[in-house]
Amino acid sequence: MSPPGPLDPQQAFRVVLELFDTSVAIMRQNLRRRYPDADEADIEARLRRWLTKADQPLSQAFAARGR
Repeated sequence: MSPPGPLDPQQAFRVVLELFDTSVAIMRQNLRRRYPDADEADIEARLRRWLTKADQPLSQAFAARGR
């Protein structure tokens, strides 16, 4: 069986959106694990802060985590 050909732009964009949604779901799950006593509003606020840091250079984004 040969590998599939390149994706058309619509398919590629759909894949990007699915990956983004998956990454948000994984981060939400990580935040729930990291802050087990936090309510949903706090988790969502933490998630929004994480999402807004996406435009920072990687060196700044990881600096807060001690890396």
